[in-house]
Amino acid sequence: MRQLRAERGLRQAGFAARLGISTSYLSQIEHDDRPLTPALLDRLQRLFPLEWEEVAADAGDRRAGALREAAADPLFAAAPIAPEQLERAALQQPQLADQFVALHAAYRRAGQRLQIIDEALTGGTAEGSRLPWEEVRDWFHDAGNYVDR
Repeated sequence: MRQLRAERGLRQAGFAARLGISTSYLSQIEHDDRPLTPALLDRLQRLFPLEWEEVAADAGDRRAGALREAAADPLFAAAPIAPEQLERAALQQPQLADQFVALHAAYRRAGQRLQIIDEALTGGTAEGSRLPWEEVRDWFHDAGNYVDR
């Protein structure tokens, strides 16, 4: 994508506008952070007619690699999927493969957020120890909510 844009002397914003996508999305595609979708590939073929088989094959390879990486998560260790099945899924069901990869990424992000929240709540305290506000609450409870002068 970057080479195509550079050959035509276009800036990212102009190229993205011609494709009907955001500049940040184009940047992610150019840095191989996002795959080329079939709809975007269609638009590219209409706007810039040339041989797209190589581009489509490259997108398929990236999809298969992302699918292999997601399926290698220890979460799926109980029922591993054979590499040839993953390749076939990426080739025959590209939207399903993309959704699986996106779902796995969301799962990973949620796990990371949960870990951050857990660390923030425990404040690095040892397992079983109480937080300061819990100690104050318990002290007031033991004192019957009464504080002498």
